[in-house]
Amino acid sequence: MAIYKSMDHGKTWIPFQFYSSHCRRVYDQATISSITKPMQHEATCTDFQTGVKPLTKGLVAFMPLAGRPSARRFEYSPVLQDWVTATDIRVVFNRFHHGKKFGIRKKTAFYGVSEFQVGGRCKCNGHASRCTASKEGLICDCQHNTIGPECDACKPFFYDRPWQRATPSNAHECVVILYSKLSTYIGYPSKSPCDMTGETPDGSIHYNEAAELLWTPTSLCSAVSLFSEVHKTVANGTFMQS
Repeated sequence: MAIYKSMDHGKTWIPFQFYSSHCRRVYDQATISSITKPMQHEATCTDFQTGVKPLTKGLVAFMPLAGRPSARRFEYSPVLQDWVTATDIRVVFNRFHHGKKFGIRKKTAFYGVSEFQVGGRCKCNGHASRCTASKEGLICDCQHNTIGPECDACKPFFYDRPWQRATPSNAHECVVILYSKLSTYIGYPSKSPCDMTGETPDGSIHYNEAAELLWTPTSLCSAVSLFSEVHKTVANGTFMQS
């Protein structure tokens, strides 16, 4: 039996776990009894829970964090947070047990699943305490000046530092960026960013490149936003004191 996961609503599938008494022959995987840190984001194959008995009412329980070295510090492990992320789960049965000694003929054998349970929660990267319903499904109620279905980006004008996942010890809140810092970074301390076309004095950076680094793809010059923390507005492409 093989378990696969999708992170893009079924467009592509990634191996999640393999079960077989013949891992190498069926899945071209070695039978793994322990998981090391370099491979904790990879699917493994085990012969556990693969016996012929019980013929009915058997249980296969897959816990994606079980045996992973960083599981106890899950909140600090982006690798494992991505490992347990899935939009869809697929289970594939590949091979029957040889049932001659039980009087089972291959032509009449079949797979049966009486119950299938998948537990999960919204992935909000630590920037939300609850999810809300929408037309697209459950979405995160983002905090810390973050936006996106998974709170995976900073709000416009909150790019003073790169977006990061939150941890139990640090919220990594997105911080508003000041014009003085932006103009100093670009190299035009006396001009509006919207007046900048072409290169900086030393030819090292273009305005468009700076915009990609510091802002969202939405045009800075056409945006109008109120900075509640610093009481500045953007109007007609220039920053003005309110």
